[in-house]
Amino acid sequence: MLERILKSELLGGWKHWQIVYQLEVFGQEGSQIWTIDFAEVGNPKIQKGDIGKINLYEGISSSELCALIEGNTSWDYVTLCGNYRTFNNIYRITEGGFELPPEDKSNYALEPLMDLFPWDKDMDKRKFMRDVHRWKGKSI
Repeated sequence: MLERILKSELLGGWKHWQIVYQLEVFGQEGSQIWTIDFAEVGNPKIQKGDIGKINLYEGISSSELCALIEGNTSWDYVTLCGNYRTFNNIYRITEGGFELPPEDKSNYALEPLMDLFPWDKDMDKRKFMRDVHRWKGKSI
């Protein structure tokens, strides 16, 4: 995952806004947390556990993360069924004030998971066709 994040076109924006990102994967036995501090000098590193203050959070169920990795689901399904949540509080302190990112998120764009597993029409179509086959009692 980190290798793909370091190659992302969004890395510059995450570093510019000094994002401290936390990913929480929750399952039946509890949750596991990983954190990436994009404000670090040099390449960011994944740290296991909570490091305290964060400004970008993604939480996802382990089953839905596996389904995204395997290409067996769509973001519509993941977000609508309540197995994903996100929040952010992104700003920078400047002399005499603070700066907010553009509302269109054009210079840091997406949450890392949405960048790693981008939504497209094919994602929805594959999920829909798998469901159709399952509903008809056929396997793919």
